[in-house]
Amino acid sequence: MLKPLIFLIQDVEAFSVEPLQELIFVCKRYAGKLPIVLVFGMASAMVTLHSMLPQKALCCLGIETFYTTCASESLTRIIEEVIISPQMPFKMGPRVFRLIIDIVLYHDFSVLNLTHLLKYSVAEHFFGSSIAKLCCNELEIQKKVQNMNSEDLELLKMLPSFQMYLKTKPNLTPQKDCK
Repeated sequence: MLKPLIFLIQDVEAFSVEPLQELIFVCKRYAGKLPIVLVFGMASAMVTLHSMLPQKALCCLGIETFYTTCASESLTRIIEEVIISPQMPFKMGPRVFRLIIDIVLYHDFSVLNLTHLLKYSVAEHFFGSSIAKLCCNELEIQKKVQNMNSEDLELLKMLPSFQMYLKTKPNLTPQKDCK
């Protein structure tokens, strides 16, 4: 059995009627020899397609409607389940997080670009600092802390998150607890 040839046409409302109609007729002509699927991306209701195409072209189509989640829902889910998740040891600072969100929301609203930005951020984080090795699961952290050298400890002490932690623990002193 042959796999279907799939045509994905985004924003079908922006297409000229004649080329779209010709594509439908050509696909209909070869449908007996080759399974063909046309997927029309539409931001409006199906009525728009019915008003765009003549009845002759519409009769060639077996129309099925399906809906996908909108980009904002997908982005929100990615942010909540990946970036903000407590299971994720990698945490972005507020400026980097805001920059990534602004780029995605105000420039292109692209899940693909969000993925690229996140990959770049993670790569930059892990290759940019020797203390990034502390982003690990709880089973490995003790061994990694014990293997830190004095330079790593100095870098750790300069982190704003570590300084905030020390402020919340007044009974800790660097001389006594950080050797």
